[in-house]
Amino acid sequence: MDKAFRFNKDLIDGCGSDSDDSRLSQIGYYVLVAYNNTVVQAIYCGETCDVNQSLIDSCLPVTLNNVFKIIGLHETVANKDTIDSSNVQQSLEKLSLIIKNGYRVDQQQEQQQYIISFSTVCESEQEIKRSGISVYGLTKTAIATTKSLDQLTLISDPIKVGQEAIRAEIYKSNYLVSISTTTSIPLNLLKSHLESNGDTNSIYFTTSDKSIISNQQTNIKDWIKSPTKKEDTIIYPDINLNVLFKITANGSGNTSAPAVSVEKGITLLNLGENINTISMSTLCIIDKEAKTQDAITLFKQAIKTQINGQSNCKAFHFQLGFLPYPITTIYSKTSDGKVDDALTYNQRKQYHQLLDLPLTRAYLKTSLCDDLVNNKPNTTNNSKKQTSTQHLINVHKNLDLESKTDGSVYLVDGNYEYYHYLQDNMDDNGWGCAYRSMQTICSWLKLQNFTKKPVPTHLDIQKILVELQDKEQSFIKSKQWIGAFEITLCLDYLYNIECKILNISSGADVVYKSRELAKHFQVNKCPIMIGGGVLAYTLLGIDFNESTGETRYLILDPHYTGATDNIKLIKEKGWCGWKPASLFRKDAFYNFCMPQIKNDL
Repeated sequence: MDKAFRFNKDLIDGCGSDSDDSRLSQIGYYVLVAYNNTVVQAIYCGETCDVNQSLIDSCLPVTLNNVFKIIGLHETVANKDTIDSSNVQQSLEKLSLIIKNGYRVDQQQEQQQYIISFSTVCESEQEIKRSGISVYGLTKTAIATTKSLDQLTLISDPIKVGQEAIRAEIYKSNYLVSISTTTSIPLNLLKSHLESNGDTNSIYFTTSDKSIISNQQTNIKDWIKSPTKKEDTIIYPDINLNVLFKITANGSGNTSAPAVSVEKGITLLNLGENINTISMSTLCIIDKEAKTQDAITLFKQAIKTQINGQSNCKAFHFQLGFLPYPITTIYSKTSDGKVDDALTYNQRKQYHQLLDLPLTRAYLKTSLCDDLVNNKPNTTNNSKKQTSTQHLINVHKNLDLESKTDGSVYLVDGNYEYYHYLQDNMDDNGWGCAYRSMQTICSWLKLQNFTKKPVPTHLDIQKILVELQDKEQSFIKSKQWIGAFEITLCLDYLYNIECKILNISSGADVVYKSRELAKHFQVNKCPIMIGGGVLAYTLLGIDFNESTGETRYLILDPHYTGATDNIKLIKEKGWCGWKPASLFRKDAFYNFCMPQIKNDL
């Protein structure tokens, strides 16, 4: 192909995985959305490819000229080993209709190139098999004439691009802008100002220093004082704007929303009682060279997109690791003006399906949102922050993970950080091993987006146990050990996660619990803390032969005191490695702390 398409690495690598988080796993069609030549996102359109424009718009940042364009179509096919001509023809017919409708596509060039791709899902009583993604390229003119798979150009080795590179490309030439109101406002007031033809300046956008963005300004970049870096996980807006409304000079008119009096300057007015309101907060991406007049038009369009079909609701922003920009959800408010996650299940489920998120994990609860308007991630900490160490991620992946028992290997699923002695400016050598094991579990919860809370420090953990009246006040800042029971209390306190304690009276009996441990990694997928009468460890998986009972244990040892980044030493000296059953002493008891992860929305 003349045009080299690139793909979001998470989209390609996540398709066909054995995990419940496998991408593109819903049966049906996805529109493929690209920025320039890079496919950044897939949005689910159902088994009939119902391209609901308002729903798709709600999943994408608002931009001038729709710079995020539909570049192709993906179909996930059920119970087929191979793709046939009927799948090709149906996909091309649907892609042709999308192009004809002109929604987010380039209508100008007949040689504009597009993509169709396929994957398969075969489900039986024993297992679910998912294939990887097969990608094909074709021009706009070839869509009508192609009838079979062999007429398509296979992109045999798609170019994969990581999130940092995608973000760098987008924000090299664009700003991220947030637009919000300081209070909930009546929807009818907002709509009337947006639809006002007689007065083009009935809505004003102000910066944090109360400056009003006016049409007289030449470029939007005149209002950007210090652009925000976009390399980090949290992508903050370059500029946060408040929405104000024009009122008459004598103060008459509707005063139930934030307002600006042209003669008297800026005045914030209290919100009166109104049944149909919205807490408006929207995001848009705008070219750095855009004129201010175009920017104001875009800001109004962003507001219109958010309030379309909405009533009595509130907006929330989320950072998802596989997207280069934040996404916004809209949830209904209760009669007291709040949003209850227990009542938003259907709304969250629809967003999960649209955004290709697994239905086994609650990514979009309001407790997990990010406060981008105030440039604050959703994090809390109970104590003064310790100096942070850069922790290794998934250190076990440097090992041989094949079975050596002629059995099956059951492993932690998802990312975690390796916490061990002497990290984070804390000398806990000789007493902090269980704290470190708990921190590894907490890092797994955070990296799987079960929480936005930071990994707790030793002091945080001690304060929690005192607050729960499990320990005396003198426990704080002490060097006292903790065990599986204390970790169970902390995980319940911090994350509302229950733990099962597997108590084993002798290390000789640990091998008899292999089936239960294997099931834990299949169902809960998270690390296990091993405590008891001796040293604490973190269990990352087992290699288990059901016929013979032979078991090996993948141990992450928190007692390591060497350099954090010395993977060679950690591997060679067995600080992370496979251990035999003899690791567990016959004269000692063991408690396995097994977090019970809730696999639902």
